[in-house]
Amino acid sequence: MTDPMEYAEAYEITGKTAKEFEAWIHSFKEDSITVITPRRIKTIYTDGDEGIIILRSHCDMFEGEGMEVSVIGRYCEIPYYIMQNMLFDIENAVEQSNISEVAS
Repeated sequence: MTDPMEYAEAYEITGKTAKEFEAWIHSFKEDSITVITPRRIKTIYTDGDEGIIILRSHCDMFEGEGMEVSVIGRYCEIPYYIMQNMLFDIENAVEQSNISEVAS
């Protein structure tokens, strides 16, 4: 990992220290963590080989009908079924929550 600022949101979502986060993204185990804030749902996924994706509910372009997706680092590999399941889980959480505004 090169730029600690690039990972600031990732540390916040996971609740991990830099050392714990480094071990998590190098574990060779796929994993994800979802947090629900009063204004947004965020899911972070790692492929276990340093690949990281952050999914955020709501976005400027599509508001509550879309999401933002960021890849941290160079790339991240993800099986179709995991991506689909994460998207369904986020969509369900948005529908069941009182989240109505776009926020970071």
